[in-house]
Amino acid sequence: MFTAFNQSKYYDAVNKLKSHGISYRSRITSHDMETVGSNRNDNSQYNIYVKKDEVYLAEKAINS
Repeated sequence: MFTAFNQSKYYDAVNKLKSHGISYRSRITSHDMETVGSNRNDNSQYNIYVKKDEVYLAEKAINS
C-alpha cells in the first residue's frame, strides 16, 4: 500500500503504476470538515493498493 496526502502525489504515483503496467485499487478518504467550495487545502488521504505479488514492482515504479 502507498499513501499520499495530496492529490498531486497521488496522481504521480498512479501514473507511474500505469506506465509500468501495474494494476491497482484506490481508496480516498476525506478528512475535510469545511464546507464544499471553500478555499482550503486538500485534507484527503489517498491509499493505493496493489496485488501482493506486485508490491516490489510497485514500490520500484513509484520511487523511480
